[in-house]
Order: sequence, then C-alpha cells, then structure tokens
Amino acid sequence: MTAQRRRLLISCFVVAGLLLGAGPAAARITQALPGTGVSREAVGTHADAQEMSPASSPRQRDSATPQTSAGGVGSTPVGASRFVPGAPTRAMDTRTGFRTTQGAIGSGQTRVLQVTGFAGVPAGARAVVMNLTATQASAAGYLTVWPAGTARPGVSNLNIQRAGQTIPNAATVQLPASGEVAIYAQHRTHVVIDILGYYQAATNVASGRFRTVWPARLLDTRTGGAAQVPAGGTVEIRVLGRGGVPSAHVGSVVLNVTYTQALAAGFVTAYAAGTPRPGTSNLNVPGAGSTAANFVVAALGANGAVTLYTSAPTHLLVDVGGYYTNDTATPGGDGLFVPVRPARAIDSRACCLPLDPGEQWIRQVSGKAGVPATGAFAVLLNLTGTQAVAPGYLRVFPLTTTGPPPATSTLNLEHAGDTRANLAVAQLGQTTFQGAQTGWLTFQSQRGAHVIADVAGWFTVAGPCTTATTATPSGLPAGSSQVRLIHVRLSGQTRSAAVTAGICAEWPFVQRWFEGQAGGLSPRVKRVGGQPEVTLADLPVTAAQLMSGDDGQNLRDQLTAFGFRDPAEVLVAFVDVDSGYACGATWRSLNLVALYMATCTIYPAASTMEFPYGGTYVVAHETTHALGAAPPCAPHADSGGHVSDSNADIIYNGPSARNWDHLVLDYRHDDYYHAGIAGCPDIASHPAWSP
Repeated sequence: MTAQRRRLLISCFVVAGLLLGAGPAAARITQALPGTGVSREAVGTHADAQEMSPASSPRQRDSATPQTSAGGVGSTPVGASRFVPGAPTRAMDTRTGFRTTQGAIGSGQTRVLQVTGFAGVPAGARAVVMNLTATQASAAGYLTVWPAGTARPGVSNLNIQRAGQTIPNAATVQLPASGEVAIYAQHRTHVVIDILGYYQAATNVASGRFRTVWPARLLDTRTGGAAQVPAGGTVEIRVLGRGGVPSAHVGSVVLNVTYTQALAAGFVTAYAAGTPRPGTSNLNVPGAGSTAANFVVAALGANGAVTLYTSAPTHLLVDVGGYYTNDTATPGGDGLFVPVRPARAIDSRACCLPLDPGEQWIRQVSGKAGVPATGAFAVLLNLTGTQAVAPGYLRVFPLTTTGPPPATSTLNLEHAGDTRANLAVAQLGQTTFQGAQTGWLTFQSQRGAHVIADVAGWFTVAGPCTTATTATPSGLPAGSSQVRLIHVRLSGQTRSAAVTAGICAEWPFVQRWFEGQAGGLSPRVKRVGGQPEVTLADLPVTAAQLMSGDDGQNLRDQLTAFGFRDPAEVLVAFVDVDSGYACGATWRSLNLVALYMATCTIYPAASTMEFPYGGTYVVAHETTHALGAAPPCAPHADSGGHVSDSNADIIYNGPSARNWDHLVLDYRHDDYYHAGIAGCPDIASHPAWSP
C-alpha cells in the first residue's frame, strides 16, 4: 500500500516587542494566530512565520484522519510498582535439577518455580523479570509462564521451531501472593530461567520508573565493514547521554540486542560495565549464519555503560527503547509498572491476511488485555511474528509520529514460515483514530508476516496532581526558582476538570523532553507529595477586561493579588481566552507565561501523552523562553527571542517547517544553553533547573 502521511499543523507567527501598560514595560515573546502578520504592539514589532505543534500520525492501514483527544487522569492504580534491577542470576535449570526436579518438563506438563526469597526477590514482589530459555526440545512447540495458582492463559512466551533447538526470550511475569510462577511446555523440553530483576509496590518514588525513548541504534558492529566480535570478546556500549537517554538519573536501560552473521554456535551475555560477567546468558546462537534478537534489561556500570560478551564470533546490534530512573531522580508516580495476567491483545490471523511487505498496521491496545482505556502511556508486549513470507524483521512503534519509522527492529524472522517471539516495550500513540481514543500502536513487517501481541503489563502516566484553591507558599530556598502551574478561571467562566487533569498529565512529558535534552535536568515544578501542584485560580476579571491594554501586566497583577508574590517563581497560567494574537506568550521580566487555550484550541488533555503533540510543545517552547532563551547576544538570535539556525530548535523561528521529530534544546549548543559565550546570558544558569 502506498505510504501516506497526514499532519495537522497550525501555521503561526512569532511576534516580539514592547508592551505599554500600567506597570513597567515588559518584553513579550509570543506564539501567534495563523494569518496574523501584524501584532497589536504599539512599537518594535515584526513577524515571522512558524508552525505550531503537530497532532497527527503516519500513514495508516485504515483511512481515517487522527486528531487529538481528551480524557482524565485517575489515581495511582492498584498493582503499580517500580523496577528493582538485580545482578543476572540463574534461578532454575532442569538439566541439572537446580531449584527444580532434574529432568525436562514433559509434553503438556507444568512445573512450578518459587521466585520470591531467591536472587533478592522479596516476598510481596509484584512481578519478576526473567530470561527464559528452552533447550534440547523434543519437537516444535511453545512455553507459557504465568502466575502459579491460576488457570493457564491462552498465550505463549517462547516459540520452539524444531527439535533440539535452544532459544531464549525475556519475560515479565506477574507474581501471586505465593511468589510462584508456573511453566508449561507444549512438548518435552529442558528449561533454564535467569532472574534479571523484579517489580516492587510503589506510589511516589524516585527510582525504578520507566521512561520511553524513540527507538535508537547504539551499536552495529557491521558498520564500516568491521570484523565480528571475536569468540570470548567483549564490547562496551556507552548508554548515558545517547539515543535519548539522559546523562544522569538513570539506573538501568531497556535494550534490544541482536546477533547476526555468527560464525559458530554460542551465547551472548549483557551486564553492567565494570562488573564481573555473570554465569547467565541473554541470547543463544544456534550456529553459523543465524540472526536473532532478545529483549534485555541491563543495569549500568559506574561509567554509564553496558558490556556485551559473546562466546562465538558474531556481529552485534544494540537498540535502546527506554530506561528506568535511579534514586537521584525527582520522585513521582508516572512510569510505574502494572503487571497483568498474560492476555492476547492483537492477532492478525484472526482477521486479516499477513501484513504486506513494508505495511504499517495500526491497532489499538488500550482497553484490551488488561490495559485501561486511559491512563497508560506504554505497554509491555510479547510480540510474535509467524508465517513469515520471507526473511526479515518486525517492529512496533507509536502511531502518533509524523516522521519515518525508527531505524531499528524488534524481532527477526530468519526464513519463510518462521515463528519468533520477543518481549518489547512500546509507547502508546495518543490520538483519536476511527472514532476510538488513545492507545494505538503501529506494527510493521519488512517482508510480510502475521503479528501476535500478548500483554504482560502497562506503565502509568502521572498520578493525580494535587490541586489547590489558594496560592500555597512557594517553599523555595534562597536563590532557587520553580514553575507554578495555574489553571485560571475568569469571571463568568466555568472550569473543566478534564483540562485541569490535562495540565497535570502534560507536564511529565514536557519534563521528560527537558531531561533528555539537559542531561537529566528539567525545570523544577511546585510539588506536593511528589506530584505537581495545579492551582485553581479564580480571578475577578472578565476575558475582555484581562485582554484590555497590557494583558501580560494585567494577568500578572491579578495573579499577584491572588497570592503569587514570590518573584522567583515562573508562573505558567492556562487561560481559556482567545487572545486574538497568540497561542502562548512569555514576559520574562514578569516571570510569566500565558497559554491562551482558546486561541489555537489547544486544551490540555490527559490522553495527549506524547511530546510534542497538542499543547506539550507550546508549554516547552514558552518555558524555554521563560528560562531566558534566546538572549540578543546569541549568534543566531533574531530580534524576537527566537533563533534561526535550525528548524529542530525548540525556539526556532524561520521559513522552514519545524522538525517535529527531533526537537532539541539549543541546536549545537551554540546559542543559549551551555553555549559558552562570554558575557552572554545562558539559560543553564537559571535557578529553576533540578534533577
């Protein structure tokens, strides 16, 4: 099918100038209405064309055009848990009888393994992360792992293609109160299990919260015609600061590790750099010429790297898909894992022909297989490709990207008719598509295959914000700063609880973008109990009164009267007003950002869970201005506080369409963030930055 791409963009103007009002004149930087080539300013005005944030998707198999949707944010769900990494540890080996009865699991038989109380997994753990290996199988078949004491689900974790094969797959399995898992074998096979970590109950924590990155390749030893990693050789991969992973506050990473063009049988092991190699494996190489991938969760060494060891000569590829925070991160309730009983969400065999070569197949996961209709930003899937048309790969990624698919793969199919599985984590696309809201994934087959996806659990969006009806004390130490999120209600208006929830839900995604750009730092936001606080400010003025004259000074005066009197705080006010000139505006001297929601119909929605879609871009753009970008002394600064060197810059202002897929904070870091320009203000010195 021919690729089609749709994008809903709001063409806008950026205007800067001086405001003349009752108070001191304040420079204003704005995101303005489409088609308004002039400003209401009395002096110093000019305009430059710019596009606003996207709200659409790539080519879909079905033809409806996506659009952003609304929703709500609930409380931290039952079962929410944080990840605790552990040193890879062998937990069961039927070949030797280690922690089980010696001997293969018989055809149609089930073996039970006690997980808690071993390898550091405590009683009460919610789920376990393991590497599951079948070896010396008697015939083609499958293995299923699930919480012991419950009925066996109609899913599989690992597919065995032929007698005698050795094949692994990672699995994350919900744990019952007994702490046991059950392992079922369709046909007789030996089973080896290694424990990689576990999930522990949590609500508001710093460490163990998951964050996705756009899949990125960190290593490909084939590049440049290099030789394979030799037998017994290792390769160290720096992860921190690469592929969207921040340079700090990261404890462990999610990788997809692939071997290919192997010269002999062997195995591959991933472990934290600088630590002893464990006696476990992540991938098994069956012989020369083979290719396979496996999902890996690896702790990072002190140098921010992971080491791969291979016992056989082979090429190695490493893709990063996300990371877990460590205990230096800011506490929160987003990114917690909710394990579910394994359930099938997607099976193309039940409805369709195999995917065509290159086809992008869009399917909704939210509301299925234990994933809630709203409140999930990513899912953990066991992805299976089967009935392959030809050798190739499958990949899964969110629906709501405006660019090409990631240059990575999720699993490899080696030959026609092949069946392979691999665990995968995928961020959910958050759009309305064919009348259904949120939770869409794109599945793509390189050469054609059927696709099956079984859900093991999902990851939470931000928990409920604390709301306040008064301007609570800032609580800031001397010399510090923070962002205050404010949902304004003007006289004669009603306040939407869904928008309040959306303000809460959007900030973590803005925060993650900043963290990825600033080495784990982001602007500090006022929190209560670890959650962002949204102040519900009722102001005794009408929209007409607010917008009469100097709207920035008027809004600042009203918020000061309401109780926001700490001049160190950056006030980010969401106002239900059509300004007539801008989607958002920043007054640096007032430490004020106004987001005029009605101007561009950008109302924060709890289901708009992907940066830079919907209002998230506007919030990040204006907050960057509030931190001081871009000073007039910056080499590429225009006269309106923007830059002109790259359309990927978050505050770019120029004739080219914005590069929505790769928005960065100060392109090349030569204008306003760690630019190193003597005597030129740098936003890196703003006191609001915080881990």
